[in-house]
Amino acid sequence: MFIRKQELLASVVVAAILGVSAVGGAAEPTAVPKTSAVPARMARPADPAKFYPPGAKSRGERGSPVVEACVDSTGKLLREPVITDTSGFPELDAAAVQVAMASRYKPGMDNGAPLSESCIKYRVKFG
Repeated sequence: MFIRKQELLASVVVAAILGVSAVGGAAEPTAVPKTSAVPARMARPADPAKFYPPGAKSRGERGSPVVEACVDSTGKLLREPVITDTSGFPELDAAAVQVAMASRYKPGMDNGAPLSESCIKYRVKFG
């Protein structure tokens, strides 16, 4: 009896992993919805050199903060971009946000339709 319970439990676990039914003979795989979603992308990047803080440049501060920008279905920013990985220099991080705000984007798409919100993360290199 104990071995039978273990076998049944094992078949349920395997079935869950495979996405099929463990009850009643032949099982049909469960359908996994397919999507052709494409994330937001850069349409026209701003030039980081134009935003490089002069004080940071003269001090030799260099870095590549990662910024995340989220856009609506027309590619316009929904909110101020945020730094997700700091450069270690607050001035460079703030400048990266300015670069992201000056850049232009295309919205993410799903099956040819623009998404109401989609985000893009990218590095802004200073130095």
